[in-house]
Amino acid sequence: MASYSAPTSSGLGGSLSHYIDWLTRMARPMAFAGLMALGMGASLAAQAADEVRASDLVVGDPKATCTVIEFSSLACIHCAHFHETVYPTVKKDYIDTGKVRMIFRDFPLNKPGFIAAKVARCSGPLKRMGYMALFFQTQKSWVKGDPEMLDEVVSIARRGGMSREQFDMCLADKTVEQSILADNQEGIQRFQVEATPTFIINGTKAQNANGTVEEFVANLKKTCGF
Repeated sequence: MASYSAPTSSGLGGSLSHYIDWLTRMARPMAFAGLMALGMGASLAAQAADEVRASDLVVGDPKATCTVIEFSSLACIHCAHFHETVYPTVKKDYIDTGKVRMIFRDFPLNKPGFIAAKVARCSGPLKRMGYMALFFQTQKSWVKGDPEMLDEVVSIARRGGMSREQFDMCLADKTVEQSILADNQEGIQRFQVEATPTFIINGTKAQNANGTVEEFVANLKKTCGF
């Protein structure tokens, strides 16, 4: 497999700082209110790296000695690569065996990723992982500019059982929006996330720059002592 560099943008044109500025502008009127609503507020800086929040998608044994937080965007080609080629092996060998617990948090780099993240969250905890997989698998069809992108996302949402009415209600849901913005703000301010996917392994920041199982497992062994 050819190696590639860790991404600094979504691959859709424009810099990462451009998308972060866009998200920051969205966050200003609501970010701190959203953090307080989530019970984060002033305690954010003191929060343990592996503390699970109600908004998190968590896979694995809560007693696992190794906790991995993934900050990712559903519109990121490198995140799709990880979930399609690396994650299945990690799940089989480390998550399903009780060694690793993974926490998935959203770090959308653009509007398509932001809307897709909202849909996945609105689907509920039982369907969210399935929607993530579906968005990654169909990424090339919906990561487009408006208005085509929205039509494609609606189509994918329907494939997962979400009606257009539910989709519209989801887009209007400010609580879900604030939760995603809180993940984004935490990634930037607390973990200095600059690219996706970024992994926090037992509190230590890591990236899977070569996109291989071997590299990811090496990071697990180095940090978690397997």
